[in-house]
Amino acid sequence: MRKKRMAARVFFILTLLSLPLCCLAAMTLAPNFLFKGEFNVANESNETLYVTPIGESYGQRHILVKSFSKFPYVPILKRSDIRLEPGESVHIVCETDEDLVFSEIAVRNTRGEFRQLVVQQPTIELSTYSSSPSTYVIESFPELEAIPPQALEVANKARGVHAQTWAMVLLGLIPFGMFAAWLRVARDLRQESQRE
Repeated sequence: MRKKRMAARVFFILTLLSLPLCCLAAMTLAPNFLFKGEFNVANESNETLYVTPIGESYGQRHILVKSFSKFPYVPILKRSDIRLEPGESVHIVCETDEDLVFSEIAVRNTRGEFRQLVVQQPTIELSTYSSSPSTYVIESFPELEAIPPQALEVANKARGVHAQTWAMVLLGLIPFGMFAAWLRVARDLRQESQRE
């Protein structure tokens, strides 16, 4: 009985101490609203395309997608290769700051060929209630420019599992596991005290 009381206290304290980990999951899945940028990508071609917006910061290219207006919506499940049917568009939310340049949109067709849409307006405007986001239009896949090796590498890597995002989300679940363990030990203690 004494050991269970001690275990209940330990799990309760660990639950309280691990609560900040919940913030990791929230910050990973939601964009920072102070630095939130938005834009649209439209497919005006006559074929199905897959788009991956890419930005550059301090000489390194990064995937820009934080969330988007198509299922599954969040980058934990998909952060590249957003499918666009002919005539379809997608609204993309990303984080932006003064050091980030929107460099290109990697575009893949159903045959696995990559090209890029070069972004003419390299800065992403911070979203405000009054501003309307820019729209980048893909008119024809064959007319797009060849994609540079650095952008192709980033686009291909992004198609895999994003281990860092999953790790942050799993860390955010630790407090719930501690709380469940505390509830179980507390229930066992209550049942033992009722028997006595």
